Amino acid sequence: MKEINYTFSIGSNCDSTFFMRYHKLSKFSGPMDWVYVDFDSAIKNIEECFDRYTSDLFYYHPSYAYHEMGDNQLRTHLINKKQYKQVDSRLKDISKNEFQLHPNKTYPKDFYINQNFLPDEVTNNLVKWNHSCWFPHHNFNNIAQNHILQNKISAFNHVYANYKDNILFIGFNKFETIEDAYYEIRKITNKYHQSSLGCDVFYIILAPTNSSPEVFKHGDVTFLLKHYEGIYQFDESDKIPEAVNYLKGIYNFNLFDKPNNLDYLPIENNMTTYDDDKLDYIILSY
Repeated sequence: MKEINYTFSIGSNCDSTFFMRYHKLSKFSGPMDWVYVDFDSAIKNIEECFDRYTSDLFYYHPSYAYHEMGDNQLRTHLINKKQYKQVDSRLKDISKNEFQLHPNKTYPKDFYINQNFLPDEVTNNLVKWNHSCWFPHHNFNNIAQNHILQNKISAFNHVYANYKDNILFIGFNKFETIEDAYYEIRKITNKYHQSSLGCDVFYIILAPTNSSPEVFKHGDVTFLLKHYEGIYQFDESDKIPEAVNYLKGIYNFNLFDKPNNLDYLPIENNMTTYDDDKLDYIILSY
């Protein structure tokens, strides 16, 4: 039975982090916790040591009329400019439609979009983007939160460089049709085998199937496909016990603590002690 010492979220949404937290499958936070990121973009960020992860960000606020702004005003909404000095043309009409996470469920909050990982077409349904890297819970104007995220990246890069064989990535996604779910399985499988990731991946996919939960294994990437219909929320629905039971049947989870021998950035936010889970929920409630 393979030993797993580190478990990290690999997207595509916050449910992967909820799943890991609820079942105590990790001892510290990873850089893709609480982030909407597709599998391909997640792989690219890992392979690049997250070099572009926090750069070239566009700040979106639901009350701003971006389509009425000139280029100079639009540039004021760019954060951490590195490669892009202006707003991507695909984002200029971003305020014409309300964003949706699910059918008939708008997303009313502000967030940051990474311009390095934009979809081919920007639509108002975020979960249909073929490429995405956006932060619904992180405030990049908050120095403490930025340091927290950079520390997560430092810890991850160290672990990935030194303990790759003992890392498990966990992903989570949900689809309105079974056809979309099968397409995602094929796409993730192809991207995985084209990459140099070198770690096991376990991906939970919810979709309206006609069968009991099924497991699809393609080499080192495994999918658990489970039936669901409607709007899934991890904190209100079942906690996918069959997924964690399957994982504990094929892996020996001997989880290690966060590396303590790295030069982490200081955190100053009127707090004297820090806990990764506590900090995550502080970020969620900002």
